[in-house]
Amino acid sequence: MCSAFEDASVEGYEALEATLTEINKKDRHVLASAIKTSASVIITDNLKDFPTDYCRSFDVEPLSADTFFADCISLSPSDTMATLRHMREKLKNPEITAEKLITLCEGQSMLKTASLMHDYKAAL
Repeated sequence: MCSAFEDASVEGYEALEATLTEINKKDRHVLASAIKTSASVIITDNLKDFPTDYCRSFDVEPLSADTFFADCISLSPSDTMATLRHMREKLKNPEITAEKLITLCEGQSMLKTASLMHDYKAAL
């Protein structure tokens, strides 16, 4: 991941982990990293292990992937759809059509995202 996204690696969060007692021990590194980097959101489909009120006490909002992508599309449909189209067009084996990408989102229970993608399918 680091070769595609240099800032994906976080260091120096370890001391925070032990203090995050309301988070499952195996997930503490995620919130600790978010706090260390001043991230405002955590994108996860494991929302049950990131209590909203507890995370908000650190100014971090846990969001599902569906909510995050639906928000991106709603806030900036042109830019988001252009980015998704670019990503989709890079997939060559197999190629992914716009309709197939929407179906894949539906299969992952990303129903808000799939619905919005359908609305902007011509740009996808």
